[in-house]
Amino acid sequence: MVMIATHRGMDAGILHAEAGQQAIFDGVIVIGAGGAGLTAAHALLKAGVPVMVLEKEARLAEPWHRRHAQLHLNTHRDLSALPGVSFPAGTLAFPHRSAVIRHLNEFLQPQMNAKQAAAMFDQTKSEALVVINDLIERKVVGLLTESYTLRRYSEELDRRRREVSGEL
Repeated sequence: MVMIATHRGMDAGILHAEAGQQAIFDGVIVIGAGGAGLTAAHALLKAGVPVMVLEKEARLAEPWHRRHAQLHLNTHRDLSALPGVSFPAGTLAFPHRSAVIRHLNEFLQPQMNAKQAAAMFDQTKSEALVVINDLIERKVVGLLTESYTLRRYSEELDRRRREVSGEL
């Protein structure tokens, strides 16, 4: 499980223990939800380590929004993509700033069902996507992997099948 907390949208309870309790997070805290921070979080999650990503900006890729309009990555797209998330087909070898912003902001919303999430994973060719609270505030509330989505969907289908057949 990973939790990404942004400066403006962060629930204070995430970082502060209740009165009389010690504040402990039994995992790794990654500072920054940029490319390096998200890559580190992905590697830690794959190793089974709980991760909390802290980001001071209110939205992902904020520094890219402030860079000059003609900026391109100076590394090849295949070396700059987030783990499990390829740049879309047709992206320049050295992506423009807008492509990088889109790449860092492909996301899911809580109200999406498993079918919609699976379609987004197919569309983006991603193994994991950020979950945001809504399209207006765009507060990051978590990270969902394709494998977890498919496993939970399969479990729910099996439970419903057993329910209908009278096995439950």
